[in-house]
Amino acid sequence: MIKRILITLLVFHLLAIFQGCCPEMEREFRWFDFEIQILDNSGEIPIITEETNLNKNALGMRILLEPLMGYNVNTVSSRKFKIISECYAISCENYKFIKLHKLIAIQVITVNDYSENYPANSDITELFKAREINKTKSDYTSIDNIISIINNKNDATGSFDLFLIDKNANSGEHIFEIRLKFSDDIEMVKQTATLNLY
Repeated sequence: MIKRILITLLVFHLLAIFQGCCPEMEREFRWFDFEIQILDNSGEIPIITEETNLNKNALGMRILLEPLMGYNVNTVSSRKFKIISECYAISCENYKFIKLHKLIAIQVITVNDYSENYPANSDITELFKAREINKTKSDYTSIDNIISIINNKNDATGSFDLFLIDKNANSGEHIFEIRLKFSDDIEMVKQTATLNLY
């Protein structure tokens, strides 16, 4: 008799663990900073490099957006009616991410004379293509499309790659400035280290 009661209790608790469900917590965030990593795009998949002497035909930049996270006090229950308590849930990291602003523009400015057609302080964004991280060369897309991809993600990831497609850069030292503009009038600006393109 005791054995049957123990088995019944064990089965109930196992069912509770598997059926338990956490509430969906809303987690708000905004981008507050970003990092630039230099990429060597000579292969099919770009690799991060510390090298500053780079072939102009293989220059890439990884833009790593950094989110500032917060919690909204509101929760959205993932079930309207529950027989089993939420305290039996296996995991309670069930978040609905809410962006407090959107990325609306990406600009690349050349600090040095880039070429005869693009003197220092020119906007050279049009000379770059974009890709999601770890995609192949066949997956190039436009800057506008990568902005749309970032804004439509349902999580807090927001990094992407930029690649120089133009082959007319002057040989020698170059610094590139990345400007990111957001829908709430926030603008973030950072520069690469000095790169020697050949």
